[in-house]
Amino acid sequence: MSLKNDNMAAFNPTTKKEYDGGNQMFLSIVSKAYPTSEFAGFNQWKKNGRSVKKGEKGYKILVIFKDKKGDKKPTTRTVFNKEQTELIKEKNEK
Repeated sequence: MSLKNDNMAAFNPTTKKEYDGGNQMFLSIVSKAYPTSEFAGFNQWKKNGRSVKKGEKGYKILVIFKDKKGDKKPTTRTVFNKEQTELIKEKNEK
């Protein structure tokens, strides 16, 4: 089930959380080109039974994580809209 983009906040269907701050603003603008506001990383889509379509370009977002010392470190992650993915077919299907 996809959720329509009618003024909905961009969210991650794997974590069930909305994106924060600048990522929310950026992905909300980007999502206008898609019928859903669902964005997730490559491996997150894979865990949900979907694969990113060949040739699709993702969107870079800023993520803050804590290193082993507990210090906050910025990094980027690439996310894809659900429309940039497709269901993974079973090995017996063609």
